[in-house]
Amino acid sequence: METNRKRIGIYCRVSTDDQAINGYSLRDQERRIRQYLELFDDKYNQETELYIDDGYSAKSLDRKDMQRLLNDIQENKIDTVVIHNLDRLTRNIKDLITLVELFEEYDVRLISIREKIETSDPTGMLFISIIVLFAQWERETTSLRTKRAIDQAILEGKWVHGLTPVGFESIDGYLSIVDKEAEVVREIFEMYLMEEFNVRSISIIYNAKNKLNKEWTNEIIRGILRNRIYIGEYIGKRVTNLNHSPSIIDRSYFYSVQRKLDDNAKIRKYPYLFRDKCYNAYTLQKFEQKSTKKPNSIYLYYVDPTDKIRINENMIYEQLEPFIDKHINLTIMKYVKKEVFKHKDNDYLIKLHTHLHDSGFIDSDYFTDAIEQIEQTTEKLVDLMNRTISRINSWKQMTGKERKKFIALHIDRILINPNEKKVLEIEFNQLTLW
Repeated sequence: METNRKRIGIYCRVSTDDQAINGYSLRDQERRIRQYLELFDDKYNQETELYIDDGYSAKSLDRKDMQRLLNDIQENKIDTVVIHNLDRLTRNIKDLITLVELFEEYDVRLISIREKIETSDPTGMLFISIIVLFAQWERETTSLRTKRAIDQAILEGKWVHGLTPVGFESIDGYLSIVDKEAEVVREIFEMYLMEEFNVRSISIIYNAKNKLNKEWTNEIIRGILRNRIYIGEYIGKRVTNLNHSPSIIDRSYFYSVQRKLDDNAKIRKYPYLFRDKCYNAYTLQKFEQKSTKKPNSIYLYYVDPTDKIRINENMIYEQLEPFIDKHINLTIMKYVKKEVFKHKDNDYLIKLHTHLHDSGFIDSDYFTDAIEQIEQTTEKLVDLMNRTISRINSWKQMTGKERKKFIALHIDRILINPNEKKVLEIEFNQLTLW
């Protein structure tokens, strides 16, 4: 004997306007729903639970009995929801999508008598598919609008990235120079170009002086020296504005610094594989790079800044294999499989578009364009996956060049016990296909 059998939820809603203009009454909705259930009592013979919202608008789901219905669904008390027609449930497409997703999550059947929608049959599922397509279209449209609004704001000279660069503040959305900070920016450029301080030296000096009460890293100093916003230019992925904001640095001065940065990058004496990636596992201090030259070879070392313990690069290199292979097998391959499922989603979209086209819901031009876009996306995805998989089968199978690229792209920090000269952990960057 079933003691916890789920019920059928009968939902009725009426607003003051509905009763006055359309003649919808709660009694009439309930009567028609019960007649429907009696007609199909072989399928719907459970007990019913009545949910009535009297005088509530469909603009929101914030209704007393709607919330009671949703709670009962989440507590697995309801397996079927019956309504007279869809606008009794909601007139808001976003709320309808939310409800449909909730029904799917808890395996709840939705029946709308007037529209003859029942999600347990193919027509009902087609309706759900169309709702999902609307949701996808709305997300993409919103994203496109947001990008266009951001691009337009940049073209108008507005700052759209939240935290402002050192030397500026945002006033009514536009960058304005902060004199005290701008002087520091100019000093950084002058120290690098005229006084021959390197990036690391500037960061050490500024941290020692607690300049502007900020933490100064090599990356921050280098980012300031490279940032074109200091000559008033904004160069983004989609738009460029060469007259975006007031300039702090003279243009010719800026380009002289860029040439020096480029030259210094080229003349690094030795190509350390793990430059700026090795840290003391306990103090989190970054290791320094040192080299020893002997008659027939050069030895590259990573040095703990506190204890001055030196670790040969080859010793670190030889310990990477188990960490990297584990990362490849557990994380990267899982990521690739996730991308494969996107490919399966594309197959489903092709079938869905074909069904919608054959049913007359979309015309041939729209169908052709949609299929072409899906196929192009799939081709790019498959190509990226194939290239990724071919390069990361295992650490041993990678070429020297591929290993260097893997280290540069995937490894963020290598945490080392300097006393034992042992790699304890590797922290990896966020995954990308490459």
